[in-house]
Amino acid sequence: MIGSDLEDKVHTVKIEIHPEQPDKAATLAKNGNKIDKPERFNGTACYPGACLLVGDVVK
Repeated sequence: MIGSDLEDKVHTVKIEIHPEQPDKAATLAKNGNKIDKPERFNGTACYPGACLLVGDVVK
């Protein structure tokens, strides 16, 4: 949980992806998995499935 102890006021949230590509093969290898086609995993991206907001979005 990020920001669970913030004051009750307006906050700005900025999410950035690290510019360096992680070693995805090494990460998967920790659980005994292998990458069949490494080129499928090139690049960096983030696909969040959901975000819980307690409060209101202020523009």
